[in-house]
Amino acid sequence: MESNIQILDLIDEYKADRQTKSEQSLGLAEDFAALQRQSPHRQHFEFNALRYLEADEPAISKVLGELLRYRDSAGHLPILNLFLSRFLPSLPQ
Repeated sequence: MESNIQILDLIDEYKADRQTKSEQSLGLAEDFAALQRQSPHRQHFEFNALRYLEADEPAISKVLGELLRYRDSAGHLPILNLFLSRFLPSLPQ
């Protein structure tokens, strides 16, 4: 009978420890979010229109392909050029 009580005590200690660690993790996440909001390196806004499409990866790839193939009136690919300069800055333009 006493071993059952010891087991239950251990379970309670484990649950309390998990609760404490969860609260600590949540506190760290909140602190990190606050630092991100105050950082001069943060993004100015977050918007992801593709999130609302509820599409699979091939469909999203087709949408991105269409965006990247957009040509302005001079025949240039401005979105593709911006994309390349952002993610492949070492390539000559």
